[in-house]
This record gives sequence, C-alpha cells and structure tokens, in this order.
Amino acid sequence: MRLSPLWSGMTVAVAILLLVVSLNHYDQRRLEARQQAEVAQELRVLRARIEGLLDKYLYLAAGLGAYVATHPDVSPDEFAALIQHLAQGDALLRSASLAGDSVPSYVYAAVPPPAGGETLRLHLHLPLALSGRAGGPTHQALVEIGLDQPALLTHAGLPAASERLLLVLRNEDGRILAGTPELFADAQAELAVMLPEGSWTLAGRARPPVHATPWQVWLGAVCALLAGVLTWLLRREQLHTRRLALHDCLTGLPNRRLLQDRVQQACTTAARSGRRIALMYLDLDNFKPVNDNYGHHAGDQVLREVALRLRGCVRRSDTVARVSGDEFVLVLEELAAAPEAEAVADKVLASFARPIISGEHAFVLGCSIGLVAMDPGCDVDQALARADSAMYQAKRDGKNSYRWYSAEPEQLQLAVPAAVACACAGN
Repeated sequence: MRLSPLWSGMTVAVAILLLVVSLNHYDQRRLEARQQAEVAQELRVLRARIEGLLDKYLYLAAGLGAYVATHPDVSPDEFAALIQHLAQGDALLRSASLAGDSVPSYVYAAVPPPAGGETLRLHLHLPLALSGRAGGPTHQALVEIGLDQPALLTHAGLPAASERLLLVLRNEDGRILAGTPELFADAQAELAVMLPEGSWTLAGRARPPVHATPWQVWLGAVCALLAGVLTWLLRREQLHTRRLALHDCLTGLPNRRLLQDRVQQACTTAARSGRRIALMYLDLDNFKPVNDNYGHHAGDQVLREVALRLRGCVRRSDTVARVSGDEFVLVLEELAAAPEAEAVADKVLASFARPIISGEHAFVLGCSIGLVAMDPGCDVDQALARADSAMYQAKRDGKNSYRWYSAEPEQLQLAVPAAVACACAGN
C-alpha cells in the first residue's frame, strides 16, 4: 500500500515530533539529575559550615573546662572577664556557664539577643580533675555555651544560599528554624546536621529550572551537526599532520623517523621467518649542478621522478625512504641470499640510465649505492651508518655503482653494473 503525500508528510512529522519530545524529556531528566547533584553539594557545604562553627564553640567549652581544672580557685568575676576577653568581636556568643558536683558555678551572660532572636545552647559534659588536689576525685562538670541562632545561620551562609536554592532547616523537635516545612515533600536532597546533643535536618531543592524547549533541542541538533563536521575536519587534519610528520612532503616517501620504525618491523618479521634483510643507502651522483644551474624547481622535479623510479624497482612489501636532500634508503625484506639484493641494485642503476625530463631539460644522473646485510638484532642506526659508509666507498671508487659493507676496508669489493662491464669488454 502506497501512502499519499499527506500521510507520508504526517508520518514524518509525527516521527520527528516524537523524536523531539523524547530528546526534550531526556534533556529534562538530565538537567534534574545535575541539579540534584548541585543541590546536594550546596547542602554539604552548608552543613560543613554549620558544624564547623559549632565545633569552634565546643572547643571553647572544652577550653573553659580545662582552665577551671587548672585554676580551681578562679572567681566568678575572673571567669566573666575571661569570657569577655574571648568574646571580643564575636557576634554569636551570648552566654557561657560551668557547673558540676563539687565544682563552683560560673555564669557569663553577654548582651541579650535582639527581640525574636533565639539562643542555641550547646552542652558539653567534662570530667574535671582539679589541679592542686592530688589524689582527689574526678568531678563531672557541664559547660553550656549559648549562641545567637539566627546569627549562626547567617554566618554559615544560609541566607546567601537561599538566593540560589529553596532551603528548609528543622531541629530534632520538629520545629522549623528556616524555610517552609512543605519543602520536605519535594526536596531534591536532604541530610543531617550533627549537634553535640541531637541533630538538625537540612533539605533543599533548586529554584524552578529553565525547561528545555523544542527550539533548544533543534538548536542542540544543529550544534551537534556542526560539532560532527568540525570533528571530521579536525580528524582529517590530524591524519594529514601525522602523515606529514612521518613522510617527506616533496616526494611522499617515508622520512627517517618512519624508516626506523619500518626497519624495526622488518627485523621482527625476519626473526620469525628466518630470512634476511638488506639496507640500500643511495645517493644521487651529480645532483648538485641541477640545483645550482637550473634552480630548485628543476631539482624538486628530479627528486619526485627519482622517488617514482625507486618505488618501481622494489616490491610493495619493501620500503623506499628519503632521509636527506638527495639520499634515499631502500629496505629489502624477505631475502634468501645476497644476489637478490644485488639484482635490485642493478635494477636501480639501470633505471637511472634513462634521462629525467624536467621542462625543456633532460638530466642523466647516476647513483652510488651502499649495501648492508642486516641481522634481525642489529641496531638500526648502526646499520644505516654501515650502509652510508659503503655508499661513500662506492663514490670514491668511481660512482654509479654499489658496494657491500665489510668491517675491513680492504674486504670491500666494488661491484660494477653488468651494463658497464659489457661496455668495457667491448672496448
């Protein structure tokens, strides 16, 4: 059954509408989860601040007990003077007292809180061994610290946090200290604030969030498309940059860095197969006059043509790399004997017999080649140095030829190309 254009359009519209609604619902749930985590983090910060302030005054209470224990004959006036000194500039401290069995009672009351201000009383039970009464019993004392409760919540940052969140704070008796009790029904996070005696309950939720709307979903889809295109472009550029880092930009051949990696791989393969590897270090003969007399453009064309010819002389499994201006290295893998490498060298020398055309000019170049048989465990740099040494020996002995590396100079034997040998015999 073929659908009419109207039904087809409606089907597509409904499918897109369902997709948009689903994305909107998913985005809303994601926002709520993130808000819940943010609210929980805000509540943890508030709890830490409240408990930190309470700990401060508990340390004060413990210090008062220690002071009375070491000064058992302190008078109430001295006690009050001590508290006044400690309370200088303290907006929270309202009162302090210490009493117990066989312990004198001390009471200090600061300026009373303003009308409507509630006092939070902290109690700390302490065992006191009065100094100067050796062998005497340990007395139980109760230290009470009175704090301005609204000021405590203000110093903890509750009003500032209320600008970002809906908050409610309830004591253990169920009395609301801040906020509205209805918030407990739909709070996004709830936790306990520990007091010396009991605990408070702090709850909160985010203020009404900005809901994701369909146009925001479409905007997100467009942004995702742009991000995908940008990612594709960046990935393509990354691969291009990586290729430039491992290849010669003029000829497209592997550079020295990639060459070393290829040689290491070839050594690993040769160790498993039991076959041999040969390195061929090649330097162009008489290339400098091309650059000097005809310019670098002609020299670049010659190098690109040389790269093409060298690739045509080896198998796909072999490697041709450019390591410097007019120097190339060939990695010949899976060789059974030395004559196979010599055959490749003869092929390379023969390829240079044909002139290289650059514009209106034709250049006939030769090359000097150094060969080295590489053991699987041989160092790459050492093998390249040996092949380079053999190449320079070939240059010294007449150029346009190849030579195998030998540890003793007198054991290096010049191998003349077959074509050159035949020409000499004819003369």
